[in-house]
Amino acid sequence: PIASASIAQVHRGTIFEGREVVFKIQRPGIKATIEADLKILWSLATAVENYFPQSHSFRPKALVKMFERSIRKELQFQEEAKNLLRFKDQFEGNPNIYVPDLYPDFCSANVLCMEYIDGKKITNKAQQKRAGVLGSEIARKGIDLYFEQVFDHGFFHADPHPGNIFLLKDGRICMIDYGMMG
Repeated sequence: PIASASIAQVHRGTIFEGREVVFKIQRPGIKATIEADLKILWSLATAVENYFPQSHSFRPKALVKMFERSIRKELQFQEEAKNLLRFKDQFEGNPNIYVPDLYPDFCSANVLCMEYIDGKKITNKAQQKRAGVLGSEIARKGIDLYFEQVFDHGFFHADPHPGNIFLLKDGRICMIDYGMMG
């Protein structure tokens, strides 16, 4: 894998037309593992609420419910594919962002196939220098992109950590991993 997370691994490949892609592949047995983990979380949240009245303001069961809803969505790779396509459509023509192509013929409930992105983490200072952009410019672009997502489209990338945001050689920002959207 070129990347790995709790529910999937990402592998690089080439499809028939010679295009470089990545395959996000769900870990075998991950759904059963998540179900077991959710049962444990529900038991813990119930025990905390029952035995520690001061915990009520933190709403442990509500937190578990939110987490459960989110993790179940992340397991739906077909939903992630729809999210990517919607995001791509919303930003068509925007010169500050690049959204990878999706290859639906190679996608399934457990596999997502998208364009390989030749970029570096947004925090990579050497890449910033090569692209000829200052950190402050990247920050401004990023803020503008998030404002557009939230205020213009009402649909935003909800997992914006440095592993999911790349800086391309031409200075554009590219987001990956559309499993968690708000």
